[in-house]
Amino acid sequence: MQLLGFRALEAPYASIGEQYARDLLDREYDLGHATLRRIMTEKDDTFAVTPADADGPRYVLRIENICEDYAAVLLRAKALRLLETRSPLIPATRIIPSVDDGLVVRCDTADGTRWATLTTFLPGRVLSTVEPPYRTALVRDIGSKLGQLQQALTGLGSFDDRYGRILWDVRLLPVIADEAKDYLPNDAIRRLVANVVDDYRTVADDIADCDEAICHGDFHPGNVTVDPADPTHVAGILDFGDMHAQPQVCDLGTCLFYMVNPADIDDPFAQCRTVLDGFLRARPDFDRSQLRLLPQIIKARCALTVLIPALANRFAEHRADHYLSSVSDRIKELAMLQSLPAEQVLSGLGVE
Repeated sequence: MQLLGFRALEAPYASIGEQYARDLLDREYDLGHATLRRIMTEKDDTFAVTPADADGPRYVLRIENICEDYAAVLLRAKALRLLETRSPLIPATRIIPSVDDGLVVRCDTADGTRWATLTTFLPGRVLSTVEPPYRTALVRDIGSKLGQLQQALTGLGSFDDRYGRILWDVRLLPVIADEAKDYLPNDAIRRLVANVVDDYRTVADDIADCDEAICHGDFHPGNVTVDPADPTHVAGILDFGDMHAQPQVCDLGTCLFYMVNPADIDDPFAQCRTVLDGFLRARPDFDRSQLRLLPQIIKARCALTVLIPALANRFAEHRADHYLSSVSDRIKELAMLQSLPAEQVLSGLGVE
């Protein structure tokens, strides 16, 4: 496996201890005597940080996977700084510079060099923990915030992002499906995934022709917060760890996939229409012709939620449990989505 995302997935996991993290915070950020709480993540070490004089978390320390290179970590840090200066009303987490004004700090460990960043801890409740249905205004604001985020990140430097650095990129579906096929539970699921891959290939060239931009890459209810007292708008945008260069329509399709409600047999795309309405209001400049690519992108992202857990489970030393929640539900959802012709999905999305 040559892609960096694969290397990060299979790399043996060497956990960073809390004492190392405390020493790092003291040395690089002048945050001695902080209290740490480990946050379970896919492939790095992340801690919620409560300063000695605070009564709750104020920061998030993220020590990247050993396979993540400096340029990619710096990209994300610069993106957060750009958001803060260009679009301060977007409620994204903020990057905190070190005592030497660095956006990224070096971590030398026994296993090699890793890179770390400190960001603000956003208050509020993670939306995925809120029982649906969500208020219409909130759902529309999800689309609006994604559109605003895309606009703010457009033109982010000239960083040559490495294709395949992030496995969740839907353009990697054929490669990942081929890599993971022998680890899927049965032939029926293998056939289902193969059909999704065949459908994706019908639009792969069109997607490849779309301009790339740096995108959040994982914009879904698990990465946004709301104010429980006023759950009508997005209060915070979290986790820029999957940020990468891709067509913005792929970023949109990822968001829409997570808003599909398979339990609503009559109208599983009701929330998606509202998200898309909010997105297009925020992005009047968006090329509407690309919306026809959404059915295959949505199905591809769903397929990745089935394939990547199978791939993660292949590596005994990797923390596969992070990926394995609700896989059976995703398989059912993938079967439902694949049963719908592209025209029916577009109709459900309200795309003419």
